[in-house]
Amino acid sequence: YSCNLAEYCRIHNEALVVPGVVRQICKAWRQQERRAGVRIKPKPTLAASSLARFLKIESSSDPWHSCCLAVCVMAFFGLARLGEIISDSPPCWRDLSFDAHGVATIFLQRSKTDLTRCGAPISVSPEAWSKIVELLGPRSRSREGPIFVSNSGLGPTKAVFVRWLRNAHAIIGVEPLVGQAGHSPRRGGAQHLFNTGWSLDTIKVKGRWASDSWRKYINLNARVDAGITLKDPFIGILRRGVTPLLQ
Repeated sequence: YSCNLAEYCRIHNEALVVPGVVRQICKAWRQQERRAGVRIKPKPTLAASSLARFLKIESSSDPWHSCCLAVCVMAFFGLARLGEIISDSPPCWRDLSFDAHGVATIFLQRSKTDLTRCGAPISVSPEAWSKIVELLGPRSRSREGPIFVSNSGLGPTKAVFVRWLRNAHAIIGVEPLVGQAGHSPRRGGAQHLFNTGWSLDTIKVKGRWASDSWRKYINLNARVDAGITLKDPFIGILRRGVTPLLQ
């Protein structure tokens, strides 16, 4: 029964009933697979090229489009977990600050790897934050309450975001991969930073990973294939509308 439950969770990328127990079951199941020589397929990520094309969508019938896209940009460039942005205690404008260089930092009241419960920061470049404010529209001028809300004043749920993510792939003509869900932007952001020259240690710190689980998100051969190193990995997607990998 435990093996079947772990296999279900692995395939559907879901946590059931008791997340902590299920996580341990999945971990034990993966270890058993490795011992048996079973190759575990990497989880799908949001490609930087897909995010660039999302930003080019001029109109959408989905009322959540702009808000979910702002969440996606924050998760991608800030290496944020979806549960940190969309939660019962979402980040608010009072949690936002800027440094002398214009880097925007949102201080999370709680985070998965925040063992001391002192909070954790997630930061994005000035270009990324400008795009987020543009997507949020008039709601961003109030500077009150939660940051990531739609024009109705409500924030998206995880189910709404995942549905939007799959619909956005359909709009740009890309078939969403099986298992692509809320963690896809975080995984894609980590891969994109690596492709653009960031060191593995720096990516781990920025993503606030407490273990080495992040290593399975990154294809170490991608940087060699891309053959590039950029000083600012955000410019290619946000300013020119295309990714460095396509240039």
